[in-house]
Amino acid sequence: MQIVRSLDEIEYDPCSCVTLGTFDGVHLGHQALIQTLIRNAKQRSGRSVLLTFEPHPQTVLRGQPTLRLTTEAEKIAALEESNPDVLFIIPFTMELAGLPPEDFIRQYMIDQIGLGCLFTGFNHAFGKDKQGTKAFLEQLSKTHGFHLQIVDPVYVDEMLVSSSQIRALIQDGNVKEAAKLLGKCYALSGTVVQGKQVGEKLGFPTANLEVDHPEKVLPTDGVYAVYVKMKETTYSGTCNIGFSPTIKGEKREIEIFLHDYAGDLYSETLKIQFVERLRNEMKFNTVDELVEQMEQDRRNSERLLSQSL
Repeated sequence: MQIVRSLDEIEYDPCSCVTLGTFDGVHLGHQALIQTLIRNAKQRSGRSVLLTFEPHPQTVLRGQPTLRLTTEAEKIAALEESNPDVLFIIPFTMELAGLPPEDFIRQYMIDQIGLGCLFTGFNHAFGKDKQGTKAFLEQLSKTHGFHLQIVDPVYVDEMLVSSSQIRALIQDGNVKEAAKLLGKCYALSGTVVQGKQVGEKLGFPTANLEVDHPEKVLPTDGVYAVYVKMKETTYSGTCNIGFSPTIKGEKREIEIFLHDYAGDLYSETLKIQFVERLRNEMKFNTVDELVEQMEQDRRNSERLLSQSL
C-alpha cells in the first residue's frame, strides 16, 4: 500500500477506483466497502484508491478534540490489512471544508487521480453542508462519465454497523457487542505510569495506564476482562476503569492486572483489548470485601477469556 499526503505524489490513472471517508474504526461496514472497491479495481485492471482525512473533520469544524475509535496510526495499520493500492491522507482544513463537493471531486479525483469508478456507502454525504449526497453523486457521474456504485449497509444481529453506533456501545461499556461490529476487540494503547501502589499492597499489583491519544474513546467505568499485549507477548488480564471509591481515588484511572506476569511494568507500552465488561465499579464497606471481589473478578475474567480462545 502506497501512502501519500498530497496530490503531487499521485500519478494520474483513468482506471482508478476510488472511495473516501473518515474510516474511524475501520469496522465491518468499512471493510465491506473497501473489499468491494479492491475487487472491482482488479476486475477493471485498475487501481484501488482510498481517500481519508486527518485530523478528524469534526475536530477542525468544532475547534475541539473529537472522540475516536482509532488514532491516525491505528487507522493506517487497519487499512493496510485490506491492502488497497493507494491510501491518500488528505489534510483536513477549514478551506477544504468550504469546498463544494463537485469542486472536490473534480480537483482531487477527476483531474488529478483519474476517476473511473466511485464507491460510496449508502448513507455517505460529504463536502460543504453535506451536499455530496447519493442523488448528487448520481447526477455528477452522468455529467463527468464515471461509474458510481453504492455499497449496501452491513448489519450484525439486526444492528447497523456504523462508527457512531460502535462509539455509543463502548461508552456504554458494551464492548462485547462493539467487537461484533468492529470485527475485532476494541483496543487502546498507553504507557504505564507511577501509581499509588495500592493494588500491590492488596496482593493485586496493577499497572496504571496513561492513554497515548487524548481523543480515544474510553469504555464507561467498570471492570473488564481484557487481553494485554506487551512487546510480542499477549497476557490475559483484568482492567478497572474509574475512581476506586473504596480507597477514595481522586481521579479517573485505568488500572490493569496481568494474571500471569510478575515484574516491573513502568514505562512499558501496553495494548489493551477489551473482551467483556464484568461489572460496574462499586464502593465496598471494607478493604477485605474489595480484595474478595477482586479475586472473584480475576476468576471471572480468566473464565471468560478461556472461552474466547
